Amino acid sequence: MASIDDYFASRQCLWDKYSSSSKGFLTVSEVWHSKGLNMEHKALHHTVNNGDLSTWLNETNTPQPLDPTLKKEKCVLRVAWIPHDRKQGLNDVGAGILEELTRAFHHQLAQARFRATFAGAASLTEPSNGRRTYYFCNHPHLAVTWSQCTISGLTSVICIAEQKKIVILQDLLTCQFIQASANLELTPALMCSILCCREIDYLLNTIKQQVRQTEVRTGHHGFMSRSEPPATGDLLGISADMSGCVSNLAVVTRRLGVLRELNRFIVGGVANSPALKELISNVKAIQHHSVMQRLDAEFFTRRAQIQRDAVSAMFIDLISDSMTFEV
Repeated sequence: MASIDDYFASRQCLWDKYSSSSKGFLTVSEVWHSKGLNMEHKALHHTVNNGDLSTWLNETNTPQPLDPTLKKEKCVLRVAWIPHDRKQGLNDVGAGILEELTRAFHHQLAQARFRATFAGAASLTEPSNGRRTYYFCNHPHLAVTWSQCTISGLTSVICIAEQKKIVILQDLLTCQFIQASANLELTPALMCSILCCREIDYLLNTIKQQVRQTEVRTGHHGFMSRSEPPATGDLLGISADMSGCVSNLAVVTRRLGVLRELNRFIVGGVANSPALKELISNVKAIQHHSVMQRLDAEFFTRRAQIQRDAVSAMFIDLISDSMTFEV
């Protein structure tokens, strides 16, 4: 019986369709866990030629659970990176590679479902194998689908994202706390949560610098000291910058909402699993961090609005003085 996910996936597509490039290789990452009492972890980043994709899929796939008679280590997480260039309308992988990965990982419904929504995280049942599959997306720059094999415990991930986001996610895989939890089903969601949190910090910091420099320029503030240089340029340009800050703060508010729902999804998915306390602890740390981000966003929204009004008043005064001088 078709589900509501099938309905949305078959009725609408809110994401633009992108062509493939002629790239002859795929960038992938893997996390391997060794067996034994002193379990060690390691992350690998490398490329796979398009013609060798099936070999890589076989080499990283362990068909049976951990067994002391098998090899000393197993792949617990594998990620295929799909660089996404919105301006060029391009997924920078070879033709047919994304489709082949989608079939191999059994992500057909998840890949179609995320394209039917602007933002969100959800789990669904994949019709091709009856297993649970996940997706998280934030239009138009990030979409991740993943699933975990119930037999081997291998988690397979497809990440479609801007290159700068891929760099951050690849760096996360070098962190011990991510490598240690790489065998957990919701670790890809945790990685997305950390990525969103960092991007909010970066955008907030950029906005703060612009607002503070404008405050120095206008003098419309009550702070005792300012170490920033004054904003440069004409008043009309500075006014436009402040309007841009207000718009970007609205972007921050939206991203905070997306992050809040993603964290709720993670916590809800592991609430009944005492073995995942560390993952929940990491999510709670992000939640506490985002509380302060929300306060900063509200604080600087008001400050940006004040500076926009101040610059507008200065501009009007300048025009008035100019007209008086001409008379």
